[in-house]
Order: sequence, then structure tokens, then C-alpha cells
Amino acid sequence: MSDEEMLKTVLTLDVSIASVEPILKSRGYKFVSRILQSKPENWKKIANAVESLNLDTDLVVGKFTEYTIFLAALPAYEKALERLIKQVQRVGHVVYIYEANLDGKFSCETNKASYYGSQDRHEDFSSLIEKASENQHDELFDTNSEELKIVDMPQIPDVTFLQKWCSRYIFDDHSDVLGRMSRVVEKLTKELTVAPYRVLTDVELGTAAFVEARIRGLVLRVYVPSERLWSAEVEKMVRLFQEYASSVQGVDVQLVQEHTDIGSIYSLYSMSSAMVIFQFVRC
Repeated sequence: MSDEEMLKTVLTLDVSIASVEPILKSRGYKFVSRILQSKPENWKKIANAVESLNLDTDLVVGKFTEYTIFLAALPAYEKALERLIKQVQRVGHVVYIYEANLDGKFSCETNKASYYGSQDRHEDFSSLIEKASENQHDELFDTNSEELKIVDMPQIPDVTFLQKWCSRYIFDDHSDVLGRMSRVVEKLTKELTVAPYRVLTDVELGTAAFVEARIRGLVLRVYVPSERLWSAEVEKMVRLFQEYASSVQGVDVQLVQEHTDIGSIYSLYSMSSAMVIFQFVRC
């Protein structure tokens, strides 16, 4: 493998890609992890890291949890969010957001801060220092910031996560925060490629499919249930598209078919195509 082939990167934002590491390594990719549950200064440094990526080969895979969306909704993060989105737009990417959040529903409004017991620590900056020590500098999480005021609040029974977060960042208007969070989600879905998830497995499987699609040059993927009327005609249409692209347009397009008892998947790949579009269509 040449040095040029090794200069390919997948940058992850709060996403584990252990399931696709073999694929990445076999294709000459390295992976770099960054943490969004951090201060605005770190978001700016993440944006700089994204800006340095190769537009033709490198990828970004991210996940915005409710807590990350809350941070993005704070005024102190506004400029950092704009810059991060601008840089992510430039490269192949996918950003995962919890399905309910995409519908404007946030569990932090009702879930009690004691709901998760000992796991509650992971929402605080103090526990992120150890988590990030392998690939980021501890000073990124220094709470001595003129841009973002953070205070440690005593544990109060029966407060929600939203109340706790707002108290921690000295933000009193809870309803205003929820509106800001909804607008952040709208902005992300409008300006970036966003995919929904319900459980973390959805993110892992989706990431594997996304990386494979980008590496192999997926143009279009069509799923046809076996009981669907005109399923045979859909297969003919896909084949006609392949023949048209190859014969008329002179583009090398490969068709891969997967048949099961419940349906068929038709995938079109082309590394020579000027535009690679990752879509999954259910007919």
C-alpha cells in the first residue's frame, strides 16, 4: 500500500467505529476521534481538524446526543457551531441524531437527573477529561473560560436533566433553551446529511454502511419487498439504468444484487462517477 493510499482519514465525533475498523484498515484509512461534549474552544479546534481533511477521500461521522444539542443551543457555542457545520459540509459525512429529537421531543425535559444513577457523571465536563486524554489535551476542558461560565451545583432531588444543565451553565429560561435546541436540530438537518437512530447499534451499523458506500462508490441502493407488486419491473428498471450509464454515458457502473425470502436489494456502484449519492430507496 502506497503512502498516498495511507493518507485517508475517518474523523469521528462522539461515535465508536470499532465495528468498521477492519474495513478502514484494509482500505488504508486511519481514524481520529474527537469529542463534542466539550467547550466551544474545542469545537473550534475540531472545525480546524475537519478543515484539514482531504475532500476527495476523507470522511466525518458524528453523533449529536441531547446533551450535545443542548450545548450547541447555548449562545457561547453559536459561532463554533456555524464554523463546525461549514467545515463538515465540505467532506463526505453523516451525522446521527436521536429519532425523537428529530421530531422536537427531548427526554431531558422530563427525565430526572437521578434517573440514571451513577451514570449521570458522564454528562459533566469533569468525567470527560479522562475520556479524552488519549487523543486530546486536558486544557481543552479547563473551566476557566471567559466565553462560557460553568458552576458546580449541589445535588438537588427531583430536578430534570434540563434543569440541571441550565443551572450548571447559568441559563434560567428552560423554555427558551428547548426552543433553541429545536432550532439547532432544524439547522443540522437542513445543512448536513443527518440520519436518525434509536439505539447505538443503529449508529454502528449505519456507520459501517456509510463507510462502505463511500469507499465503494455507492450511487443508489433500492430495496424491493418480495410481495411488492411490480417487483420484477423494478429490477428491470435498475438494470436499464445500469446499461444506460455504461453504454450511453460511458460510466462504469456495477450492479450488485442480494436476494432473500423477504425481498431483494439492488446496489449500484461507480468509482468513476462524477457524483456519488448514498441513498436507500424502499419501493
